Amino acid sequence: MVCSLLPSLPVVQANGGIYSCPAKPVREQAARLGRNVTYFYDPSGVAGQGDPSGGEDPAVGVLIATDYSNEAAAAQATCTLPKAESGVCEAIIAAALANQAAP
Repeated sequence: MVCSLLPSLPVVQANGGIYSCPAKPVREQAARLGRNVTYFYDPSGVAGQGDPSGGEDPAVGVLIATDYSNEAAAAQATCTLPKAESGVCEAIIAAALANQAAP
């Protein structure tokens, strides 16, 4: 959910009393890369933002949201592979970020 990783978005703030927002799992790691962009990492066994996550393999991903005055949208990319192939996931997420920044 957008609200657990980007709680300061105006659309999240405006709907705070309407929707319940689950807490981010303690072991999930997240880093803001921009106002509306968050990188996340769900270790093995942690069911977090990643879809899928919570299984044997870690999940890495990025959540990108838009929050304009008249509409909001979000896109997410998640990669779940064995740790030995984590470089593949990093390349996939980097490509997703590059595509987000393209005009």
